[in-house]
Amino acid sequence: MAIVPGIIVETGQAITVDLETARATELPPFTDIADDDIFYGVDISDNITRIATTAQLRAKFVGDSTPEAPVVNGADMEIEVPPALIGQTRIDIPALAGKSYWLERIGATASSRLWSTWFDVLSTGGFVLKRPGDKFYANDKFVAHIYEYEGGNSTIPGGTGGGSGLKGFRSITTNATVFNIDMEKLINVSGGSNKLVITLDDVANITENSTVSFITMVNNDWQTTIQTTGGQMIYINGTSKQKIYLGVGELIKLARGNDGWYAMGLFGGYQTVGRPFSGYATELNSIVAEGQELNRDSYPRLWEYAQTIGASLLSEEDWVADPVAKRSCFSVGNGTTTFRVPDLRGLSPRWLDRGRGLDTNGRSMNVPGGYQGDNVKVHDHPLDNRILTEGVPGPVGPGGTTPGSSGIIANTGAFGSPENTVKNVGFLGLIGT
Repeated sequence: MAIVPGIIVETGQAITVDLETARATELPPFTDIADDDIFYGVDISDNITRIATTAQLRAKFVGDSTPEAPVVNGADMEIEVPPALIGQTRIDIPALAGKSYWLERIGATASSRLWSTWFDVLSTGGFVLKRPGDKFYANDKFVAHIYEYEGGNSTIPGGTGGGSGLKGFRSITTNATVFNIDMEKLINVSGGSNKLVITLDDVANITENSTVSFITMVNNDWQTTIQTTGGQMIYINGTSKQKIYLGVGELIKLARGNDGWYAMGLFGGYQTVGRPFSGYATELNSIVAEGQELNRDSYPRLWEYAQTIGASLLSEEDWVADPVAKRSCFSVGNGTTTFRVPDLRGLSPRWLDRGRGLDTNGRSMNVPGGYQGDNVKVHDHPLDNRILTEGVPGPVGPGGTTPGSSGIIANTGAFGSPENTVKNVGFLGLIGT
């Protein structure tokens, strides 16, 4: 109970009234607070009790929840802080609900990323600044860089799918088709002993400007085939192909175009296939080039390359006809299922002369892979203190003389090694596959 003094307006008589009271803990709580619910409070400046709605209180404490629509650019959401929120720390943006993102703050002269410990994400969309003293300032701008969507949603707010961040993974262990739902995902190819073929769905069924990435694990025993549908092309390395091959531990990103797929973000051996190089040991997607015969099915990318090198691809008969002369080239193998790689053992490279006139000794074939044996440039050996007259014997050293001959015969003696060499370091001769 509470005793409250009062005055009867009509008579002016002073009275006291006993009123029932209730403590706050005894009142039933709200079960659903709506914007038009009313709260009571004391206006200190006027010393009077007033009412306020939920919407008025929220606007006072944190500002209006949706002051204006944010600008969306691809997967980036641009956020301009409205004047009503200057000095506050919270902004509500329902369009960000259910999305993962990192924040960039744009200043007048510079921008910086906000560490994840500098703000809290609101489950209803938006964020709250949490560093001590941090708040929104006049002309403050933020960019929410969205990189993941809950539930695998492939729709970018305000966009059509292009430019989004990685939104998931898919593991492939058997032959499979890549569909629109796989766009913006990383496809993990792990076939083991299975020789995998991955088919790209028709671009007509794929979201415009979307991408998909493939990575091949080191446990793959075979090169992986990625092929198109309906004769569409994959544009790669300045050429167009209906299928491409990925070696072990390689990564490639394909973008959906109007007329096919475009390779981007190319890594690994696809750009070095067929290239001879040296090393201490074999590397991923390379073999030691020792003239061995390989299955075309096991090295489809290298065989595809060998068919583009013209006269450097020989018949098997030409390749085996001489133990040295033409074995630095490729051969077609048995003509159906195999091919042969060059034998680079014991040799060193030299650029072809191509009409410059420095290399005049000739080679077995004037094409890449053509062999040239060692030789010695024409030169003289002076015979000091060995003056001979025709038919007159004299001291000529170990070479001796031939009296009565029509000329002078002398011998400087044997010296040197079985072949001409320069100082060198031995490496393995390798070829990218």
